[in-house]
Amino acid sequence: MERTLTKNSKMLCFAFNQDSSCFCIGTEKGFIIYKASPLNDYYIRDLNGGIGQIAMFNNSNLVGLVGGGKRPYSALNKLVIWNDATSKPLLEITVDFKIKNIKVKNSLIAIIGKKKIKIFYFNSLEDIMNYKDIDTINTPDNKNGIFSMNIDPKKHIIAYPTKNVGEIMIKTYLRKKNSDDESDTKITSKTEAIPAHQSEVTAMSLDPKGEILASVSQKGSLIRLFDTSTGAFIKGLRRGNDSADIYSINFDKTSQYVLITSNKGTVHIFNIGKSKVVKNPKSFLSSLAPYLNMQNTYLDNEWSFAQYHTKSKIFNIANFSGKNNDIVVLTEDGMYYRAQFNYKGGECKTLQEKSFLGMENKDDDFYYDDDEILD
Repeated sequence: MERTLTKNSKMLCFAFNQDSSCFCIGTEKGFIIYKASPLNDYYIRDLNGGIGQIAMFNNSNLVGLVGGGKRPYSALNKLVIWNDATSKPLLEITVDFKIKNIKVKNSLIAIIGKKKIKIFYFNSLEDIMNYKDIDTINTPDNKNGIFSMNIDPKKHIIAYPTKNVGEIMIKTYLRKKNSDDESDTKITSKTEAIPAHQSEVTAMSLDPKGEILASVSQKGSLIRLFDTSTGAFIKGLRRGNDSADIYSINFDKTSQYVLITSNKGTVHIFNIGKSKVVKNPKSFLSSLAPYLNMQNTYLDNEWSFAQYHTKSKIFNIANFSGKNNDIVVLTEDGMYYRAQFNYKGGECKTLQEKSFLGMENKDDDFYYDDDEILD
């Protein structure tokens, strides 16, 4: 999602890769890729130009880049696929609009603009040069590039806001072979419209398989979960009672947990219902909901079972690290936090805290005992 970071930030953008094993940042000079958990390795690529949007193709050598900053590396309507194995661009895709967001995975590329989305398909990363333009989607005034894509390489599902306020479209792309020839492939699609909110959708995320959608509206107090195949409401997850700007929503790789970050500086972690180890708390008045005919309303909403508080309330993103029950939090001032949540709930335990923009300074790094796994 495009977001203008503060003038004090040394970054223009930052994002995790698909499995959260790495994260990447765009700067006024190029980009940097870091190993995410633990934070102990990185490499810098100086391109003599700013990167305003960045997306890694999982753990491959390919990185999607869009220019940005005071002196953009490339045009703002051009996606450059950088091949780090050769240290040069592999291909370029130019669209007829300013790019607000990019999402990539094995076999699919999404380029999101203010009023248009372009979808491109390719058989494999090795065959990416033979990409196909398979879809153009007209959207409302999507100034922040709100969009989500599942990461399962065998399923291709996307989510985006429609022209109806609060409505989200789920679109599934189906790959059909016309013959034994891999290049002779037809892509069809089906859609499911979900009336998710009564006000503008401000953030959304699909779980890895694309079976569950999590979304939030302008108030930012309630995250709603939906079944993408039927559009049915699953449950409401309550961040709090006051308004907040939701910055990121992410599922773990098993779709058991979801986390959110906001301008309140707190990461909230919820069990979405598949884990039998932990339960989300409810209001102590929830037992009265059936008698008051208030199902799926405030009393029936579930609260986060675990939380993590950063030291600032600036723009931040978080994701599950894929290692044990760890999460990683990144803030726009260049701070990295790795923490571990307890299945019993409560405050997460900090495992590592570091300024990833100043990794040459070893004094700002500290570790806790990483051998102790919370249960």
